[in-house]
Amino acid sequence: DQEMPGIAAGTGSFFQPATLLREESREAIDAAARRVLAVIHRLRLDQTAKCSPPLCKDFFLRPASTPEHVALARRAAATSVVLLKNEGRLLPLRKRKALRRIAIIGSAADARAFDPLGKEQGDGDWATGDYFSGGGSGHVAGEAVSAFKGLNSKAVQLGFEVVFSLSDDVDRAVQMAQMADLVIVVAGAASQESRDRESLSLDGNVDSLIDEVAKIRRTI
Repeated sequence: DQEMPGIAAGTGSFFQPATLLREESREAIDAAARRVLAVIHRLRLDQTAKCSPPLCKDFFLRPASTPEHVALARRAAATSVVLLKNEGRLLPLRKRKALRRIAIIGSAADARAFDPLGKEQGDGDWATGDYFSGGGSGHVAGEAVSAFKGLNSKAVQLGFEVVFSLSDDVDRAVQMAQMADLVIVVAGAASQESRDRESLSLDGNVDSLIDEVAKIRRTI
């Protein structure tokens, strides 16, 4: 009943020429229209829509990264964090006699946000995702605070000493873990629209890195 915008040339169209509607029954056309109108009614789009096509160009081109939008995105991200396990009430971290030095490990800790318009980042592949936003039509580009920058800033503020390895090198990770009282391993895997992941493993073989580091220090 509906077709997404941006259908590439040569891929065809789900819609048929209007002249062919004469071949459809009135019941089929009414059913299709009813489904579209049901969505409009259920989502109250007739009351909440900011504009009506084709008078939407100015609305669609407005900057989305306003301070209000950034604050809303930050609140949404903070409230959606899921803590799977907090063994021994390890979190929140507090400086104490047995916990003074923290190691931050993993290339994902210092990952860059992907900009589809950035020539040095794949020359505009719209489907590329990053650890901050999935790839595809829902990708949001912009300034992002890396995990390392945020963790390091807060750790220093709380009086912790920080050592780090911003790579996925296992030997280097083990070395940092041996120096620290506690290790934070930052890992991830990006997903993207229209592309299948080759596996469910973390990027950079970090699964193995976590196994080795966990033998030495408790990890988050």
